[in-house]
Amino acid sequence: MTKKHLLLLLACVFAFGIPSMKASTFYSKVTATVSSGEGYVYVANADKTDVSDDEINQTTHSATYSGQGLGTTGRGEPDHTFKIYAKGADGYSFKQWTDGNKDNPRTVSFTVSSTSSSSPTTKEYAAIFEGSAFSVKSYDLSMGTVSIDKPIVNIGDVVTITATPIKPVGNGELWGTTTNSKSVKFAGWYNKAGDFVSDENPYKHTVDAEDVFTAKFEREFAIKTDANNKIYGYYRLQSTMCNNPNKEGEPGKYYMCITGDFVPALSSSNRYLMGAVELNQYPYDFAGARKSDYAYSLAPYSDCGSVLYITGDAESNIHSAITSRTTVANNIDATAQGVSVKKMTGGQTLNLKTAATQGFYIIFSGSSASLQVNYFHHMWVTTDKPANAVFNYAGDFDVQPIDLEHIDTNYFGAYPSADMEFDGGYWSTMYTSFPYECYEPDGVEAYVVKSATNNEEGTFINLTRLEDGIVPAATPVILKCKGLTPKENRLLPLMPDDARLADAKALCEGNLLTGNYGLWTGYSNTTTGGQSQTATYSGRPTYNQNTMRVFNVNASGNLGFYRMAMNEDGSAPELVPNRAYLTDAALAAAGITPENAARGIRMRFDSELGGIEDVTVEPTNGDAVIYDLYGRRVTRMVSGNIYIVNGRKVYYRD
Repeated sequence: MTKKHLLLLLACVFAFGIPSMKASTFYSKVTATVSSGEGYVYVANADKTDVSDDEINQTTHSATYSGQGLGTTGRGEPDHTFKIYAKGADGYSFKQWTDGNKDNPRTVSFTVSSTSSSSPTTKEYAAIFEGSAFSVKSYDLSMGTVSIDKPIVNIGDVVTITATPIKPVGNGELWGTTTNSKSVKFAGWYNKAGDFVSDENPYKHTVDAEDVFTAKFEREFAIKTDANNKIYGYYRLQSTMCNNPNKEGEPGKYYMCITGDFVPALSSSNRYLMGAVELNQYPYDFAGARKSDYAYSLAPYSDCGSVLYITGDAESNIHSAITSRTTVANNIDATAQGVSVKKMTGGQTLNLKTAATQGFYIIFSGSSASLQVNYFHHMWVTTDKPANAVFNYAGDFDVQPIDLEHIDTNYFGAYPSADMEFDGGYWSTMYTSFPYECYEPDGVEAYVVKSATNNEEGTFINLTRLEDGIVPAATPVILKCKGLTPKENRLLPLMPDDARLADAKALCEGNLLTGNYGLWTGYSNTTTGGQSQTATYSGRPTYNQNTMRVFNVNASGNLGFYRMAMNEDGSAPELVPNRAYLTDAALAAAGITPENAARGIRMRFDSELGGIEDVTVEPTNGDAVIYDLYGRRVTRMVSGNIYIVNGRKVYYRD
């Protein structure tokens, strides 16, 4: 054959005789089974990359895969890849596959030659599970997971077991905020018989018998119900929306707070005006920095308006509901600052649902309105974001009880200034709508003022200590604190029906102090383009320079009640909410005139009045100024009682 003929033959072969290189579709199937022991298997093909622990729940499982390819064998046969998983049942651990491989999950690849979907290339794998003398499990995988440091445990082994509560991630992450949750915590280890073992976590255990330990979890701040399934108690509602991820993971203290005593009206966009129910009680500008600084300070822990007394009717599932958007309570009402939330929503019936984030709740009314946080960190009751909205994270709240059980994690306390130092402590005043007792370990002391006196040193109010530390509702007091933070000066709210309150109220009769909640009482609204709105609030009480004295320290460093400077523009400053002050009217009833107290009013204790003098005073003597121990001026003394006569404490007898 000549060279010319050879070239012609090759041309024909290339033109007509080369086999087709077009890719075919190849089919494969992998099956996993349990060979011995007790456990579960799962097979995932190449298209599935994320397998949850809950999916590994079958004793036999198969997966198929189809794909095109030219392969690596030169015959057009591709390699298909699968992953196989194994999980031991309670008391069992995965040991190995029957071919000796111990990988779990295990990646398997093999050459596939079948192009028939009815008879794919097939591989089978079987898992061997080994019985363990000891294992752990979670009571509720939606709330927490468990782990053990040894896969196979024998009698006598020492193991370390760990429980990990689920940290919910809410929809707030979509907007660059975090939802740091305190709603799920580890509650303890329980053995197979259901007996409590330990609340240590991690827990080191010496295995002395075959057993299975179960980790139980609970919502850290559960809602309290009584025997009749009625909700009761003091709570804070913390928003999950406003946390700043740049604060090193610290959750912002954005609490729902009663700040106004008026009924808001619906705006054109179907949102209630702000100003009656707010996040925290700070000045109402729209500069987020001021609000953020406040929320990351300690001040919210001393905010009386955030301490809500909540009542309602609980559903039977209130402590067990896991599915989101499930109604768990009805007829909810919250009261603070002497104001009812139901009043401020026009008498609407409020209800409670579980939120999308585990452990959180949504407050809603009817089928459309719900409580929301807007983009400026204000509160809305809005109908354009219904309670069943998918991305309703702005309405998710962490319900946090304020009680003795949670005194170390969620508390209310006094927040005195370091400048207000006197007699070995730091002083502040407090005026709350709820009763409370001074938490004994912190050593806070509460005082009322029942009398005032003049002498050559000046004018003094005489402090009477409430020895049992119980302060009735709506009672202004002066507090002596050992520390400078709310956690060092905790005040524990008391139930309204506490039997001790009657006696405490009697001990406070004749108190000269006055208090104010500092609430807004009205507003005006401006709407632009039918959508945006600017609300201006009014009615917050202001200082009266002619009739009032506020608690402060003067230029000489003396603590007491003094006149307050006016604002630079001459206007009267607002009163600090929930604080006590003195009025000239109350002082006049105690025999103190503005002229007497021109230098201010300093403090001293009842014990500083000196010993009780056993003297007789003629009650009709016009020169004698006489007061009883409640600070009331009298003209006639009754034998056998103690009085203040011309600044001296005396025991009067006929």
